[in-house]
Amino acid sequence: MKRSGLAKVIRNALADFGGETVVKAIIWHLEHTRNMTLEDIINRPDEFVSFLKDVYGSFEPMIERHIIDVIARTYGMPPERTLEDMLRKLKEPQKG
Repeated sequence: MKRSGLAKVIRNALADFGGETVVKAIIWHLEHTRNMTLEDIINRPDEFVSFLKDVYGSFEPMIERHIIDVIARTYGMPPERTLEDMLRKLKEPQKG
């Protein structure tokens, strides 16, 4: 699984909550406050969720659930309970 592919999926999921302008602001904030890019999320999901909590506050669980659902739909997998679990599952070698 390519990091850039996942980054695009996450970017598109975030765009559902405010469009491209909001996504650009979120990415800028992520890069400047957490020294993190969208490509880093697969290896730092807990830090990304913490970032989402800082940005979205009480709306974070809804944003996280949406990202999980979009990832699951895109990669044809069942959704996991947390983003960290979803990304761990995504990193597992595919069977078959």
